[in-house]
Amino acid sequence: EKNVDPAFMAGTWRFLYTSSSKMRFHKSLSGLGLSFPSGKFGGLIQKLVYTKFIQDCIYYEQIDVNPSIASFKVTMNGSWDLRPSESLFTGETCISFKTTPDRVMYLTTSTKADYWDSLTSMEMLDVTYLDNDLRILRGNTVT
Repeated sequence: EKNVDPAFMAGTWRFLYTSSSKMRFHKSLSGLGLSFPSGKFGGLIQKLVYTKFIQDCIYYEQIDVNPSIASFKVTMNGSWDLRPSESLFTGETCISFKTTPDRVMYLTTSTKADYWDSLTSMEMLDVTYLDNDLRILRGNTVT
């Protein structure tokens, strides 16, 4: 049986690549890249906090807008968990990384994240590879 220590997932991770059609459509994880004229994805950092009592997930996203003085940051928070799952691609048992979004905050706005369609692309991901420097997660579309 595969197992991942949650403490090993904790830390700050920089987003390097996605093949997610949902993120490409929304031009960002938050969806705000699509909501602003000339808006586009400018980068994403994920911070995972793990203690005996807390498993917090915080995303820091940059939305670039023209002119650049109008660019802004988006913070999305919630919780995370690791759970056994079945890979949609191989049928084998795997570990899934599950996030539960709570709030999306940008500019002067703070709103509940439960119905933000764009965030669903990161809610359930299979842990494909993990070491100290690299984490590869694959979308799990079973949910």
